[in-house]
Amino acid sequence: MSDTGNFLKAIIATMIAFWMTVFITLQFVDANGSVRRYEIKQIGGHEIGLGTVPASPTVGVVHFVVYVKDLETEVSYMDAQVSFAALAPYSQNPDIGPIPMINTVMDPAYYELNTSLDEEGMWFIVIEFQTPSGKNSVNYQINIQQPNPILPILTVSALLAVLVILGVSARAWVKEYRKNSYTRKNKK
Repeated sequence: MSDTGNFLKAIIATMIAFWMTVFITLQFVDANGSVRRYEIKQIGGHEIGLGTVPASPTVGVVHFVVYVKDLETEVSYMDAQVSFAALAPYSQNPDIGPIPMINTVMDPAYYELNTSLDEEGMWFIVIEFQTPSGKNSVNYQINIQQPNPILPILTVSALLAVLVILGVSARAWVKEYRKNSYTRKNKK
């Protein structure tokens, strides 16, 4: 088989791998487009869900998403006043907050906040919310761990492997193209 055929096979294989990755990733997308799983609690006739990105939070910046739903009507509040506070391990006073959470642009029923959690261990999260029926709060616990250093290494390795395959294929294609071009010139 010619080098052009090998080049096309490499491109097709790369595209298939890309679309499979996109398809597998999209299966886990939920709600506001980024949180896979919410920890749900009920209090005072409300359901409150707290989700994080990454799903297993690590030391560094964590994206928090909250929704507040009325249990009777099954409708999420788009105008609730939601605030976030966090206590680090072995701490008595809030290390972060309270900070107001802002509605997401894509879906105003969800409230978002990005904050940095710089200590490993069990953090206590306090979500306070105010709806037309009153003010309330709910507590969560999340375990903050050190990030896994192997994942970025594997990602960069896979990217480099794809680039090497594409580079070698492109080089072979260019070489074959020049050879054919030279052959056509000499036949004239």
